[in-house]
Amino acid sequence: MTYNDYALSDPRRSALAAPSPPNFPVDFDQADPAFNLNVSWVFDSVRRGKWILLGAMVLALAAGLAVTLLTDPVYVAASSIHIEQQVPDTVTVSGDSSTQGAPRADFGRFAQTQIDLIQSRSTAREVLHQGRLLNNPLFLSASGLTGTGQTAAAAKNIEEKAISFLQRSIKVDLPKSTEIASIVASSHSPVLSAALANGFARAAVELDLKRQFDSSGYSREFLSRQLEMTKERLEASEMALNDYARQSGIVTANSGGTDGSQPTVTWTGLGEVSSAANAATAQRMAAQQLYETATHAPIMSVPQVLADSQVQGLQTQRAGAEAKLRQDTRTLGSDHPTVVQDRANLSSLKSELADAAHRVVASLRLQYESAAHQEASMVDRVQQFKNSALDEGRLGVRYNFLKRDVDTNRALYDALLQRQKEVSAAAGVGKSTVAVVDQAIPPRSPKSPSLFLNLSVALVIGLFVGVMIVLLREQMDQRLRTSEEISLAVGLPVLGVVPMIDGDASVIEELNRPRSPLAEAYFSARASLALARPEGLPATLLVTSSSESEGKSTTAYALALSAARLGKQTLLVDADLRRPTVHKLLELSNRVGLSDFLSSNVTADSIIQSSDTPNLSVVTSGPIPPSPTELLASTALDAFVTAARRNFDFIVIDSPPVLGIADALLLSVHVEGVVFVAESLSTTRSSLLKSLNRLRSVNARLLGLMLTKFVANRDDGYYYQYYYSYGDDNNQERLPIAIKSAK
Repeated sequence: MTYNDYALSDPRRSALAAPSPPNFPVDFDQADPAFNLNVSWVFDSVRRGKWILLGAMVLALAAGLAVTLLTDPVYVAASSIHIEQQVPDTVTVSGDSSTQGAPRADFGRFAQTQIDLIQSRSTAREVLHQGRLLNNPLFLSASGLTGTGQTAAAAKNIEEKAISFLQRSIKVDLPKSTEIASIVASSHSPVLSAALANGFARAAVELDLKRQFDSSGYSREFLSRQLEMTKERLEASEMALNDYARQSGIVTANSGGTDGSQPTVTWTGLGEVSSAANAATAQRMAAQQLYETATHAPIMSVPQVLADSQVQGLQTQRAGAEAKLRQDTRTLGSDHPTVVQDRANLSSLKSELADAAHRVVASLRLQYESAAHQEASMVDRVQQFKNSALDEGRLGVRYNFLKRDVDTNRALYDALLQRQKEVSAAAGVGKSTVAVVDQAIPPRSPKSPSLFLNLSVALVIGLFVGVMIVLLREQMDQRLRTSEEISLAVGLPVLGVVPMIDGDASVIEELNRPRSPLAEAYFSARASLALARPEGLPATLLVTSSSESEGKSTTAYALALSAARLGKQTLLVDADLRRPTVHKLLELSNRVGLSDFLSSNVTADSIIQSSDTPNLSVVTSGPIPPSPTELLASTALDAFVTAARRNFDFIVIDSPPVLGIADALLLSVHVEGVVFVAESLSTTRSSLLKSLNRLRSVNARLLGLMLTKFVANRDDGYYYQYYYSYGDDNNQERLPIAIKSAK
């Protein structure tokens, strides 16, 4: 529940929780973001636009149903094949004979190759010719072709179109956890889909056998001789490398050489010590920076000093001692013994606080000196390892040369060995790597269109489009509905929310009933107004709005009535010299009024009229002058306000609207505070901002806003079903108060 809702639920609470106005000047142009999205606003907008949302969803469902009924059915058939990579072969290395298979780690690439071959143009052409599909009326109808052309060029063109159709109709799917692939064919005929799936499965087996038969072989004997010679060179280079390493005393981190992946013990130690030295330097620099900052900055602004628990405790004690000293000085006087003791205690606490702060700075100095000592030690250690590494580097030149020779021979040996395995595998092929597992059968029902899927997608699209339309409508709607929207738009507190009264009820009657919702709302607003500034309720108050008929005259009268009921001598002034309303509202005479005084025709006392309410006096507008702005700009207005303040505790001035005329601006400079009235579902964000900016241009002190004619309903998240009971148990009056329902 926001403050305004809380204040409306109990006016006694509003006097304790009224918000304070912002510090001026406030940039109202920046207070309203271009697009302010929050979850609560979205839900409220959707509730208000539920019929638009429902209509969008119904239209989307109708479109989804139409698409489903108008789309030709597609039948899907699938045959399955087994893609087997492992082919036995015999490899002889150094007299050791063993039977191995093809590497399983490369099965993914092998299987993808087979899938690409099945989906290739050559396989589609094989299916076209084997199945005599160009003579099949079912295929010609599904593909939209007319059969064999009269010329060779026409026949070639038809064949290319048929191959493209076959490629589009086929999809091969191979899950990662199996070697069984599915050849899926789709068309508008169940029989044709099954025939295409089976035709591609048979063509895959036959073309695989043909490719194996046509592949050229390599001479395994030649590769064996080259492999043996490379092996001998590799053994000789490895022996030379080991002998040199033994003679030079070079020891690597493992049994290998001194390349980048196998560093020596010296280089490994140098890297570790260098890292430690860098860390020590970074630690020393950080400690030095902290210490130098602490020595050059005010000691009580050093973050480490402020973060010290002892310093924080002493600061708390000092604050308490200062508060006690101020309290005792005001109560007992500056020479009282208790005050003298308080000063001594405060001085002692300040001394302890200074000592504690210096101890923190001293600890920072010790940390810096320790880090510097550790850095110097690590730098010396790095220099020792550098000297050892330089000595080892001279010996490593020959070592690296021998190591590169070993690596070259080993790479050549591995390449020849791998090539020999590939040749042996190709020579030992005895069967196809592709085998048919299941034949495709004609499907009984179409795969698409799916009524459920289409309606689900249409429902989601309709929901999305509906929500976008609702949110766009809400964003383009500049009308302000709730106190939260007004407060967010202008950055000013909302003093109260005034409910819309029934059409048969009179405003005066409702206000004269102290327990009516309207009177309670204005009483809550008056209590909020009293706490809107440190000085309390302003002596002079101006009530204005953006345009006419927003409830500013009623608000001015209600605030004056509320103050009068509290015993304050209150004066209600109708300063709207264009369309006066107060005299009609209170049924008073308007023959003499403010315009007569401003024209220097009468005295201030002669235009003040009494009302039926005790402590409430009224000054009507008087005859409408030809130039109201010139009258309000005269010095007579200031004289009237000065004279009225001598006799009245609270003066409320009802002014014309802000937009279009300067009357409200002229009046605002003569009062201590301005209350701005905005009508719910009528005042727009732009008009409100323009009005407040005009008032700000003359340095008017805006105390807050009043939201009038508010109609709460379930769609806005508000509800008029909270009741207060008044009177005795036998005669209770239950009155609805506008509050915001918990969400």
